[in-house]
Amino acid sequence: MNINKWISKNGELIKNKNIVITGTTSGLGFEAMKHLALAFANVVVGVRNTERANSQIENLKKECPNAFIVAVKLDLTDPKSIKQFSVEVNKIFTDGIDALINNAGIYAQKQKILETGFEQHFFVNCIAPCYLSKLLLPALEKRKNSKLVFVSSISIKGKIPNFDNIDKRNEHGDIKIYGNSKIWLTLYALELKNKLAKNNSNVCVNICQPGIAATSLMHYSHGKFSKFAFKFINFGMNLLFPKTKKACLVEIYSIFNNTNDYEWICPSGRSNVYGYPKTKKLKLKKQVMACAPKCFEIISNEISKF
Repeated sequence: MNINKWISKNGELIKNKNIVITGTTSGLGFEAMKHLALAFANVVVGVRNTERANSQIENLKKECPNAFIVAVKLDLTDPKSIKQFSVEVNKIFTDGIDALINNAGIYAQKQKILETGFEQHFFVNCIAPCYLSKLLLPALEKRKNSKLVFVSSISIKGKIPNFDNIDKRNEHGDIKIYGNSKIWLTLYALELKNKLAKNNSNVCVNICQPGIAATSLMHYSHGKFSKFAFKFINFGMNLLFPKTKKACLVEIYSIFNNTNDYEWICPSGRSNVYGYPKTKKLKLKKQVMACAPKCFEIISNEISKF
């Protein structure tokens, strides 16, 4: 089965749903936005660069003239911007939303402490999506069997939260810093899923991970890689790993499937890198799983301050 057939087969499960997705001007988010448009979903995209997003949407509408896609400004380093974005989403989707896909993230950028007091990788990849999810949870509750989707990563393998240095500031290793932000996000999502289920919520929390794909996360404009190095790395990743057009399907699959406790949605192959989306057991060590309540408590306390 090719990607277009996969989308066509599952399109009816997405059609006319109200979807919010962050980070769509490149990479997985861009491809997911295109898939959603082809499936005739109603889409609001949260982006930093609305000018670029609107240009992309204009081009996309040439292929899908009836597509409903609206770009709204969203800066995930700024709690005020996140709150304003949620206000705009509620104005557009007054009857609620069927899915929120927390897709946006950063990787391998220079370490920077934000005004919130957190290092930017941890804030953008973890705190911000948790805060946005809290703000849009009432809109998700309005719709039957809605999905709150957190995009995790294969990089969480072997990671365990360090409560003495939550955001790994001043530590070295891009994968370490990125994986740390994603393990915190994953454990928060697991605990939130349990709490919502106990309260008989309409909302199903889904965790997904797209495997490995060539995206803009390592773009040379971030300052860590030269233009040549980025092109070389991108070429190699495109040669070895699935294209973003396929890797993003885990996010689409998360819109119309429910996961059970300690499950996530990832590529179907043994390595969790190749193949079409499938629900699998999330294999984390017991000592890591035991950190979920404390991670949830810490993050919930932080986002309550905004």
